[in-house]
Amino acid sequence: TEVPTTCSIAYGLETDYGLISTDQAMSMGGHTDHSHALRGLQPDTTYHYKWGLLGPDGTLYGSKDLTFKTPPASPGS
Repeated sequence: TEVPTTCSIAYGLETDYGLISTDQAMSMGGHTDHSHALRGLQPDTTYHYKWGLLGPDGTLYGSKDLTFKTPPASPGS
């Protein structure tokens, strides 16, 4: 981001999400270089997600519902 923000991503199989990822570097407050690890994902599955940011002035930013699909499992995994 261009200004320091805190960031989180809600994700799950449906639009009620159920899981959340917070930026690991967020413990020090807002920053501009965000990184997330979405854990527990199943292969060949469509997930819903939305992200949210909180700016230093208290402004909330966020996305609408978005989707992604994980790749199929590798043979032998």
